[in-house]
Amino acid sequence: MRFIVDAYRIIILAVLALGLIIGSYLVFSAFLAGDGIIGGATLLWFLWIAIVVILILGFLAVIISTHDRIAEISEQSRRIADALDQLQAKPS
Repeated sequence: MRFIVDAYRIIILAVLALGLIIGSYLVFSAFLAGDGIIGGATLLWFLWIAIVVILILGFLAVIISTHDRIAEISEQSRRIADALDQLQAKPS
């Protein structure tokens, strides 16, 4: 499960990088086209898409963070259980 979460992080970063590059190119090319109405509408669409992407990524970040925290807690619980088993196994 840890591999899937780490792979998902890498995919998210790659998609964000690609989206930033493509979005920047499209916004700049729309403004350089000379038509102010198309440029403004394009900017509003990209702004709307950026807001939605940021909200979705915030939600995913909370889920990934929760998963990491639960993984740390379960690892700590396993170590505590192992230590208690060793304590019980020791002859007094």
